[in-house]
Amino acid sequence: MVILVGCGVKNSFVYIFIIKINSTMNKENLNLLFDFIQNKEGKQIPLLWKWKNNIPLTKEDLNIKGDLNLSETPIESLPNGLVVSGDLILSECESLRSLPEGLKVGGSLDLSYSLHLDSLPNGLVVGGDLILSGCESLDSLPEGLKVGGYLHLDNSDVYELPKGLEVGGDLIVANSGLEEYSDKKLRKMIQPGFIKGKIFYNDEDAANDDYDDEEDDDDY
Repeated sequence: MVILVGCGVKNSFVYIFIIKINSTMNKENLNLLFDFIQNKEGKQIPLLWKWKNNIPLTKEDLNIKGDLNLSETPIESLPNGLVVSGDLILSECESLRSLPEGLKVGGSLDLSYSLHLDSLPNGLVVGGDLILSGCESLDSLPEGLKVGGYLHLDNSDVYELPKGLEVGGDLIVANSGLEEYSDKKLRKMIQPGFIKGKIFYNDEDAANDDYDDEEDDDDY
């Protein structure tokens, strides 16, 4: 099994393609895959060029300054040690099942409707929002999870929250396995962690709400 890595830039977004290739894939199909990735951006892709020439990837290659958009790509995995200073967008990646250990995201992490995603790495830290809406195969969250912004669990199968969970914004649990729990029980479930914002059981209310950073002591 070989991992193919490619990268390109479009509209200020960085695109990386990491696709597992079966070692028995014939040369013609492999060339078609290279052509597809190169033609998508209309130019040679630096990381792809390094891979084709058997040049090892460095930490600098995996340190993405800005946003990384991989939405709707056939990726199955990401490399260990990937650091994204901006947003990491992995929405609707149907072959993606997990994320690598050591992943760091300075902005938001969007995994919405990646239907086969079934686990997240322990100690994951996301500086912005963590969007897990529609992740039907995900039923739990990892220990040590810290989210600087909103945590979207709507339309997911998550049914419990880990102790120590830290959420800097609101928690959205509409149509998830957490709907049966009251606001007070959910906050108690994660102690000594915290949810600084509100807990929403309705998508529309969450979208229209302007949270004023004032907390109601009765919720705790």
